[in-house]
Amino acid sequence: MARTPRPKEPLNNNSLQENKFELVIADLYHVMYKLTSCSIPGISLPVLRMDTPFRVHHLAGYKLSFDETFDCTFEVDEELKNYDEISNWMRGIAPTDSAEKHKMLLREDIRYVEGGPDIHGVMKDIRVHITTNSYATSRHEFIFQSAFPSKLSKLEFKSDSEDSQVLTATVSFSYSKFEHSANRL
Repeated sequence: MARTPRPKEPLNNNSLQENKFELVIADLYHVMYKLTSCSIPGISLPVLRMDTPFRVHHLAGYKLSFDETFDCTFEVDEELKNYDEISNWMRGIAPTDSAEKHKMLLREDIRYVEGGPDIHGVMKDIRVHITTNSYATSRHEFIFQSAFPSKLSKLEFKSDSEDSQVLTATVSFSYSKFEHSANRL
């Protein structure tokens, strides 16, 4: 006989696994296949302090603040294709050698998105799909709106290491906001 849950008892007591995720960025296919970690940014709500003659009151603030960047670490492939995808995106935004590369990136008109103006191709929505234990399909999705790479880590090669280690790089994305949505089955 099936047990009927109490009204406030959760229907699913499984813990979320840290290694069941996938990163999706339109037009950047090499990065997502070698992703090793990503950190969903934190959210802060400021605390307002109100002093009175008898005690200090703490009140909830009114403006959410998100951590500045969304960080991902990925294994660098032998051809450096995934590293180049991010590097070329950044070099297209702020070219160091010619204005032609920048013009190629900006070949279409400015469009407006919820976070403000977006120069087509510069900002993209990034999605992180999370799979749960109970289902093989994506159950949760974090969407980072109007994101662009703001930092790409250095590649550090070492010849004094006994073991052969896989080279990794970390990319930090700036974004206007992020949201979480749960796909109900």
